[in-house]
Amino acid sequence: MASFFDIPASTLRYWEEKGVLHPNKKYENQYREYTIEDLMTISDVIFYKNLGLQLKEICGMEISTPKQHHELFAEKI
Repeated sequence: MASFFDIPASTLRYWEEKGVLHPNKKYENQYREYTIEDLMTISDVIFYKNLGLQLKEICGMEISTPKQHHELFAEKI
């Protein structure tokens, strides 16, 4: 998955540790299985990181109102 998004595997593990991602792990080998929702989350995080947002700001995006999104983006521009 990391190679698909051209990011280090350690980044995905860090995001998992911070609660951004929640992949399932296979019982027999502990490999991570990513859902479509996980893929969308990874894509969103990369997008917001490229805009200059910090991970803690990105984590709050799901519960933010459109007005709060606008204010956050206005600060970064």
